[in-house]
Amino acid sequence: MYVKSILVRWNLPTISHGGNGSLLLGKEPLSLSQLEHGIKKITQKMLLEQLKELISFGIISKQTFAGYPLKVEYSLTDRGRELLQAITIMQKVGIELMLENGMKDVLIEKGFID
Repeated sequence: MYVKSILVRWNLPTISHGGNGSLLLGKEPLSLSQLEHGIKKITQKMLLEQLKELISFGIISKQTFAGYPLKVEYSLTDRGRELLQAITIMQKVGIELMLENGMKDVLIEKGFID
């Protein structure tokens, strides 16, 4: 159940990339709007649901700062960084397999390669 929950349509892009090959939550905390902008075709409602699930699994953390306007940042936990390493390896192998099988155009279209 745990793996199935992580492997839903938006959880992996939330952790690893926005569908364009760019790293999202790997380097620094991001706001909801930064995450939303970085993931193609995701609604704010769906993103909030996925973030809530990832928080419940201990993969990401949420930090709320006092003041106006309200500031909220999301970042990877230690467990999330471990998961990101595995995702990165799987992505690299997947890209290599797609290139070997003549699918370069798909990778370019999705923004994984130039």
